[in-house]
Amino acid sequence: MAGAVVADEVIGRDRELEAIDSFLAEGVARALVLEGEPGIGKTTLWLYAVEGACRRGYQVLRARPTETEATLSLAGLADVLSIFPQKARDGLPERQRRALAGVLAEEENGPVADSRVLGVAVRGLLEALASSSPVLVAIDDLQWLDEASGAILVYALRRLGNAQVFVLVSCRGEPGGPLPFALERAFDERLLVRVPLEPLSEGAIRRLLRVRLGLNLPRFQVHVVYEAVRGNPFFALELCRAGVEPDGSGMFRPPRRLQELVGGRLQVLPAATRDALLFVAALANAREPVLRRAGVWDELEPALSAGMLELRDERVVFVHPLLASAAWSAAGAGRRRQVHRALAGVVDDSEQRARHLAAAAVGPDLGVARLLEEAAMRARLHGAPAASADLLDRARELLPEGRLDLWSRLAASAVAAHAEAGHWDRVSELVADAQSVLAPGPERAAVLVGAAEMHPGLESLFRQAITEAGETPVGVRARIGLCEQATFAVRLDDAIDAAREAAVLARQLGERALLGVSLTFLGGDKLLAGRLEGMREIEEALAIEEELGGLPTSVYESPRMWRGAALLWADDPDSAGALLDELLMIARERGDEMSAFQFRQLLLHVKLHAGEWGEARALGLTALEQAENLGYEYGRPVLLGGLAWIEACSGDVERARALGTESVSTLTAFGDRLWSTYARAALALTELCAGDAAATLVHARAINDLFPGSECWWSFHQGDEVEALVLVGDWERALTRVEALRRAGTELELPRFLAWAERGAGLVHAARGDLSSAQASLERALAHHGRFTYPLERARTLLAYGTVLRRQTHRRMARAALAEALAMFEQLGASHFAEASRDELTHIGGRKPAGAHDLTGAEDRTAQLVAAGLSNKEVAAELYVAVSTVEATLTRVYGKLGVRSRSQLARALADRDAGG
Repeated sequence: MAGAVVADEVIGRDRELEAIDSFLAEGVARALVLEGEPGIGKTTLWLYAVEGACRRGYQVLRARPTETEATLSLAGLADVLSIFPQKARDGLPERQRRALAGVLAEEENGPVADSRVLGVAVRGLLEALASSSPVLVAIDDLQWLDEASGAILVYALRRLGNAQVFVLVSCRGEPGGPLPFALERAFDERLLVRVPLEPLSEGAIRRLLRVRLGLNLPRFQVHVVYEAVRGNPFFALELCRAGVEPDGSGMFRPPRRLQELVGGRLQVLPAATRDALLFVAALANAREPVLRRAGVWDELEPALSAGMLELRDERVVFVHPLLASAAWSAAGAGRRRQVHRALAGVVDDSEQRARHLAAAAVGPDLGVARLLEEAAMRARLHGAPAASADLLDRARELLPEGRLDLWSRLAASAVAAHAEAGHWDRVSELVADAQSVLAPGPERAAVLVGAAEMHPGLESLFRQAITEAGETPVGVRARIGLCEQATFAVRLDDAIDAAREAAVLARQLGERALLGVSLTFLGGDKLLAGRLEGMREIEEALAIEEELGGLPTSVYESPRMWRGAALLWADDPDSAGALLDELLMIARERGDEMSAFQFRQLLLHVKLHAGEWGEARALGLTALEQAENLGYEYGRPVLLGGLAWIEACSGDVERARALGTESVSTLTAFGDRLWSTYARAALALTELCAGDAAATLVHARAINDLFPGSECWWSFHQGDEVEALVLVGDWERALTRVEALRRAGTELELPRFLAWAERGAGLVHAARGDLSSAQASLERALAHHGRFTYPLERARTLLAYGTVLRRQTHRRMARAALAEALAMFEQLGASHFAEASRDELTHIGGRKPAGAHDLTGAEDRTAQLVAAGLSNKEVAAELYVAVSTVEATLTRVYGKLGVRSRSQLARALADRDAGG
């Protein structure tokens, strides 16, 4: 076993050691991440932190996954669970105990538990342990943790509340970038400490070589080593362990490839040991019993003595992945197959056995293909679609020629698994293969319908599938796909007809699960068309989902998603956000990356309308990166529409116009008119801010043309459209739109429509000079704003109200309304509207707007609330802004007033007010 790592042995990492010691001693932050390139020293610091935690009385649950385990579902979770004391597991409900037993292979053929059951069980175990003393979950090389384990652990960590559970991970990758399994989203940003590891200094490399290897090299040689390894400590040690000598000119000439150098180091071992290393390299979990059954345990001692292997929690691991790679690559292909074949006979897990047999195969093998299919099904049920897809792909490769029946079944399963994992390029390849390999019929149609996942332009594919599938369950799925394609094109009547046909066929066939999916699409498209009776189908689908325990669809296409979307459109962003957050979490736990992408872009709109623009932008940028990683080309323009809206609200007209234009043009090329409505709405607001009302009307008309005779209740352009009509002097048409919004607002019970209608009426009255009627309309609009929380829209109505009051010379009331509007605009960061508010205030006599050295309206209101004793979170809720906005505003207030605390702020404001 590796001994304790003390600070004296950690060279050149004073800053990192201080961060680790503070994390363990203070117990404030909840997670610490050590991140950087391979060999930079993450594991050394991780071991130091683990030892420090043990000394401080933490209960440490550790996992050290390897690269070979990355595709092996639940391997990492099994490592963590094996450390839990049995008494902690005994206190759990029976279903959770059996789920954990299945992960630990205590019940090889026991019932398969879904990821949520396992997540709840792990949370319960952590809470039980933390009730007696702090717990540290420590994972080295997080990037090699399998997807299913990572999702379950993050699920548990997100729900622990105030339990004394802390997390320590090391992770390979670019410092500051997204973490595996979105670990950063499991913690408030103030509770997550990220420690990037930079290259060591030249002096530190010199000390490292002296302390670890006893080498006291001249400075010029150290410099050559340092330049060769670019400050990477592992590479420096490996280079000098190889005994490389200076050449005739006195200069160090390191090998060109470190892999060759590491391979040379292995050559000093006995041949039998080098052969035994192949078994360690090939195993995802190299434990002593397996290695003894393979007959190689005794041969590993020289590698352990030489420090190339070490024992970690009863597992044998290479001290660095490069050593494993060098050992494996040194063997021929034939010998590697022999090792896999031998391991297939001694491993315990069925998935490992199938993988080893597949790796040992030299040609088609029907028996191994079937074992791989069984392992794939278990992996998917455990919430590991990526592992399932990989197993299915390998199974298809091993099928004997002519077994098209099995090929089609495996291909259909693989399409579903790849789609759920977000591997869109592989889905497209499989569909193309099916078109060329399979004859027309239900089998080929089953593969074709797998392309339905959230991608327009495939209508002909689904019509082909309907023809080939006939009146079969596959035919139901094909009709659902056709419905989705019509929805993308906003041919909602066609979409409703296709969904209704799917539901009728599903009832005839007695397919309850597919009936639930069909009703989901039928109800959803009715809602898109503004037909609220669509909620009846959604509720029936929800009942079927509860009855069956789930529906055969992605998380995004579930009836719960439609309920969340309806809450957003019905002006309830808080409830919509809570539900969509939960669905995003479920999608990530299942490895359903396509659904996770879609929920992020929906949440972008929730945060946008709630005034949390920083969070909305962060969601959009994360989703953009995810779309790129998935190869989901359609995802980018969908997101750009939302991002354009944020820039338009913020007043960056050029940026908003560029993003919105790209979104509309790209979506149009895809054949999409659904999501382009959001981009066009963003462009309508952009042109209004730019002073081009005519251009605003062009975009509004394009949206309205898609919904003749009705209002698009899931678009947000109507208020801008009415204002633009007033600006171009088309008052009659503006009033026509006002009446339409009143009717739709009453029918759909949408306060947003009613507020826009009254604001629009007020703008028309004001343009005609009827200021008393304008005031009355705007006051009714403000009353409607009190029924929903869209702060930008309320501030815009206040701006119009204050302007009308000013024109009536109601100066005190006008100043109050305009100051409140200005404060809200500044808090939001809506620069265009804030400037318009300032301009209106300059037309009012008396107190002037805040100057450069005074508090702005937003700063003054924030200061007053803080001085009254509200927390930053409470101030944010009061002003409908993000906590980070309150913190930034408060920093400016402190600077302007020359104070450093809340108590000093309260005194400063009291003195200012007392002085008049």
